[in-house]
Amino acid sequence: MYPMIQWYLLQHHDRQYAIIFQQLADCNVDYYTPFYTRFIHRTDKKNLTWRKKQTPLFPGYLFIYFDVKNIHTTTLKKIPGVVGFVRRGRQIITVPETVIAALKLLPANITVKKTNEIECRNVDPAMLAEVEKIASHAEPYFRFSALINLLDEVMVKGASPTTRGNTVH
Repeated sequence: MYPMIQWYLLQHHDRQYAIIFQQLADCNVDYYTPFYTRFIHRTDKKNLTWRKKQTPLFPGYLFIYFDVKNIHTTTLKKIPGVVGFVRRGRQIITVPETVIAALKLLPANITVKKTNEIECRNVDPAMLAEVEKIASHAEPYFRFSALINLLDEVMVKGASPTTRGNTVH
């Protein structure tokens, strides 16, 4: 039998982060949303200045970690701004810890790319390579679609995905 405390994928309305985050905290539910950071040149300033902009990697989706024995899914679906849990058919999709760990390493990996080396602790390099590939898609829809495909592959095989020729240096 699978443990009940797991990561799940929750769909929500884009602009209601603050309400959702507060309600999840009130329910003692951990959450995680990966962001990517862009620096945009400010054309309105004479000096060479940049504006930092953080954008969700998967707009409208949030990873949540909770025990369904303690908090029922309907409690979370009632939070204003929540659309519902991402499902495959009638089954709520669970997200393996390895995927979350790879996503959490991604921002550090992007900043360290100059050295051409990264250190993978507790993350399979193949999983990290897949997550890097997902993050490189320009369109959020394609990133989300690739994430769902990765989750399917991991759940079916029960192991890390194949890298299909990708290497991590």
